[in-house]
Amino acid sequence: MTEANNIATSKITPLGASNGHHEEAIDQTSTELQNSKPLKILVSAYACRPHTGSEPGTGWNTIIELSRHHELWVIAAEEDRTDIENYLKETPISNVHWTFFDFTRAFWDKRHNEIIRRIHYYIWQQRGYEVAKKLHDEVNFDVTLHITLGSYWRPSLLARLDVPFVWGPVGGAENAPLRWYKHLDLKTIAWELPKVLMEWFGVTLDPAVRRTIKNATVALVPTRTTYQRVQQFGAKNIKYVPQVRLPQHDIDTLKQLPSRQPSDTIRFFSSGRMIGWKGIQFAVRAFAKVAEELPNVEYQHVGDGGLINEIRAIAEELGISDRFKIIEGKSRQENLEMMADADVFVFPGLHDEPGWVVLEAMTLGLPCIFLKGMPATPNAEKIGFRAKSASLYEAIDEMADAMITLAKDPDLRKQMGDIARNEIDQYLCFEKTIDELSNTLYEAVAIKANA
Repeated sequence: MTEANNIATSKITPLGASNGHHEEAIDQTSTELQNSKPLKILVSAYACRPHTGSEPGTGWNTIIELSRHHELWVIAAEEDRTDIENYLKETPISNVHWTFFDFTRAFWDKRHNEIIRRIHYYIWQQRGYEVAKKLHDEVNFDVTLHITLGSYWRPSLLARLDVPFVWGPVGGAENAPLRWYKHLDLKTIAWELPKVLMEWFGVTLDPAVRRTIKNATVALVPTRTTYQRVQQFGAKNIKYVPQVRLPQHDIDTLKQLPSRQPSDTIRFFSSGRMIGWKGIQFAVRAFAKVAEELPNVEYQHVGDGGLINEIRAIAEELGISDRFKIIEGKSRQENLEMMADADVFVFPGLHDEPGWVVLEAMTLGLPCIFLKGMPATPNAEKIGFRAKSASLYEAIDEMADAMITLAKDPDLRKQMGDIARNEIDQYLCFEKTIDELSNTLYEAVAIKANA
């Protein structure tokens, strides 16, 4: 069974259970709880903001959907207060109680720096325990849920409470292969290495991280790599779930965008900041091989970032600057409209976890080409191509071959695009997966009750 099939059909199985009686007791208790009452849930959501994507959007959407069935108390970072309170003035939400927390601001206002932000998050989690404990003393929560940030090597303030604890989805075990580092620029290495070192420090030396892993009543993970890692360090009940999902409203809006009209030119498209681990510098090299063979292809990348001049120089050196276009300064809506007017989406990131933008491309019915990761759904291998070689140069060749195959075969593009759109509807729609999360919260309470 593939990883995607495992993820789509996963069920919590307590490790070490000697027979089926324990699991039957958990199922019975969970069913009784679901029939009796909504839950009182304490949520940790360091990143949480309306009208956005990525982790802040995941945090916000999870809270809003869960509040339709349960009562939530949310601990969020002070920097998100204004956006959240402005939203609540227009659209009050009665079932969510907000606590905004932070500590001294002078140094930490520089949190657009990723290294500082990582340190800030760590301290925020440690200091936030007292906030969580005080709330628990007042409310007596049924269960706790850590949503963001979603990295398995970072601690959660909720792990210290004596309450059933659902952790995730958490990823972060997916790194660029070390053998590829020699092909990366110094800025990318400076970005990647601290993450690798913090991951090693967290799971090896930091008792707060080890406590988080071991105390999780249920750990939610998006990939096999993270599954194996948290299992290695003591997680007892592990469940596969997608880390990124799209709200139904976003799906409906995307489907209303006009599709690309038939054209003799095949357009490849990617989007995102041009920083090393996003891999655009590798996509341009793959496309150059395609442009040598096919005259009717072009590539658009929408975004900016520190490598923009370097990538333009690569395109110039390879003689494709007239067919590989970098477009800056576009709004999110303009970005999506340009994506909808493409034939193939390219995701050359070095990590295994596909982001929000991949799901948007799938919703638009675009076949996808991946350098490394792809969504963990039952038919993920049928939505496009993924490079599988351990050699970066061979992986770039695989991407080029995939581009050529899709450029030459309109029927295959449509077939893969239709499957991609169906995967969104069936497995990656937020509202359709929130019931599964709600069931998991009940199961966590049942596991604790039957421990």
